Amino acid sequence: MFFSGKTAKKAQTSQEPTVSLHAVNVSTAPPKVKIKGGMTSAAYLRLQRLSDEDMAHLDAALEELAQHAQALIQGMPVVIELEQSDLSPAGLQDVVNRLRQAGANPFALRAPESQAALAQPLGISYLGELSREHLRRQSPATTSEATRSEQSAESEFKDALIITTPIRSGQQVYARDRDLIVIGNVSRGAEILADGNIHVYGALRGRAMAGLKGNDQARIFCTTMDAELLLINGDYLTQDSVSEAVLHKPCQVVKDDQTIQILVF
Repeated sequence: MFFSGKTAKKAQTSQEPTVSLHAVNVSTAPPKVKIKGGMTSAAYLRLQRLSDEDMAHLDAALEELAQHAQALIQGMPVVIELEQSDLSPAGLQDVVNRLRQAGANPFALRAPESQAALAQPLGISYLGELSREHLRRQSPATTSEATRSEQSAESEFKDALIITTPIRSGQQVYARDRDLIVIGNVSRGAEILADGNIHVYGALRGRAMAGLKGNDQARIFCTTMDAELLLINGDYLTQDSVSEAVLHKPCQVVKDDQTIQILVF
């Protein structure tokens, strides 16, 4: 934008120099593209020793999930994990197709590096190998000093994350490498996640996921049980499977041999 003007004449025979002003437009509109970091929860489908001929096992698992948690599976982000699996490219394509037909959204693969090339033709991402925590639990314990030092360092948790306001629908809170304490209600549609334990001093109506980094000993505590989903290190219980005997009561949630149990105080 350009402005020009002249000062008033002092006399008819003299003129002041011309003054030119340039206006700079400074836009305050928000950018049309903005990249932000964040996180969301995803389900992990672990296929152990599964071959192309074993699809009936996958169908049975998806059917059971659909019967108990139809709303949960719709649009659910899924990471496929391959462990000692002999799936061919066509077999993995079959897995992806069955997940999509069930309403889920498989978006990534975790597998040995030798199987990394399976991901790209399917339009999903390769996220690397299975976690060290999982591989350690599957292998014999080692007594080396280096391993004990590593395990000790990984087991060091930070102070608990304390939230003193209610968690509203649509909100997500993650306590990384620590326990989570919520002083207030957790609304339906909200998610609370922690690598350690979860304590809710109020009504738990949303989704609570504890022990996310492989801690089977993690627990979930609440003063009023009405949760949509309870998960400890990959194993979960949906609201449809919760006994009415524990609803609206103070409870703790524990994991015993891959089974989620709810105990009333």
